[in-house]
Amino acid sequence: MNAKLTPVIKPIETRYNGYRFRSRLEARWAVFFDSMGIEYRYESEGYDLGELGWYLPDFYLPETRQYIGIKPKEDAPACLNPLKIYCAGEVHKDGWHTKLHTPDIDLTGDLPFEFPVSKIPGSAHLYVGPYFTNSNESKPKADDPTGMDSYFDYRIREKGDLSNRYKAISDCDVFYAHIDHDEGYKTFLEIGFALGLSRRPKIYVNTTMESAFGKDMWFVIHGADRNSMENDPIEGLKRCMNGKWDNETTKEERQIKLLGEAKNAPSSRMYYGDPVDNIDLLAPQRSPKLMKAALAARGARFEHGE
Repeated sequence: MNAKLTPVIKPIETRYNGYRFRSRLEARWAVFFDSMGIEYRYESEGYDLGELGWYLPDFYLPETRQYIGIKPKEDAPACLNPLKIYCAGEVHKDGWHTKLHTPDIDLTGDLPFEFPVSKIPGSAHLYVGPYFTNSNESKPKADDPTGMDSYFDYRIREKGDLSNRYKAISDCDVFYAHIDHDEGYKTFLEIGFALGLSRRPKIYVNTTMESAFGKDMWFVIHGADRNSMENDPIEGLKRCMNGKWDNETTKEERQIKLLGEAKNAPSSRMYYGDPVDNIDLLAPQRSPKLMKAALAARGARFEHGE
């Protein structure tokens, strides 16, 4: 099943301060530089970077010898914007969930405890649950021939596991579910909980079942931001992430880094989004002057296409 269509948003050419910027975003950065009293040159010179091709930096700041590249916030590579991913479903000791977190995490203790946050091997993103714990299997006690004590102990642990799942879903950026049978009641419960959060997380559903796209699971399919058909749950997750999965930087990142090294301008870098989006990179102390300039850039009005 194809993902929901996203409209193509084209940048608006914008005139400001004698320049014709390719986008409003670039014009907002020019407003920011002017508000800070920083001299800038816009697209002043392009460079041949050999194997990396031709590169035209958006801005050059002569006072600080910096080349600056500007891209929309959504173009940021995964390594600069790691997301917390929750993968719904039943967890098995050697199942696919265990491949999404580092193997040194010990979850054999008694609940309640909060699920840890783990770096996903081979990815820029973070795994926040669920994990295989002692709530996922019942262990009969030697002095409990009826099994009732073990059952109630198991139910208490399972309640703690569900509590941890709900918290992790509430805190995640991406909710992912892989459906391979129509009796995954815990998975459906988790999907319903995620949908009830006013779509706070991005909800992706991957299924191996054609019937999942029929009337019986309409709430799952139509409630998701993206759907896919994939037998391998991890490959399905990668597909749903639109290619933003690994630790690699973009070509533009490598270009501006090489240009900075060649021109003795080591502070050169890419910024994704407007100055407010990058306030911690520009000045971690958030000085009043810088904050005012960043807000002025975001609120700048360019009347009649200028």
